[in-house]
Amino acid sequence: MIKGGLGGGNTKTGLAFEGKVDLSEFLNSQPDYRVNDGVVYYKDEQVARTFKKHQLYKFLEELEI
Repeated sequence: MIKGGLGGGNTKTGLAFEGKVDLSEFLNSQPDYRVNDGVVYYKDEQVARTFKKHQLYKFLEELEI
């Protein structure tokens, strides 16, 4: 937090940006990438996973972390 309370508007603009931009859609538009149910593939090899909101916590619980 910034002394004097300035800069809070950045959080609001960040949330607005996140509401408009979806990483999965972006990756699907890139050559050799595809996203299926949160799993990211590059040239048909799994390279990553994406999570929305609280899905990351559920994933970590599955891993017992």
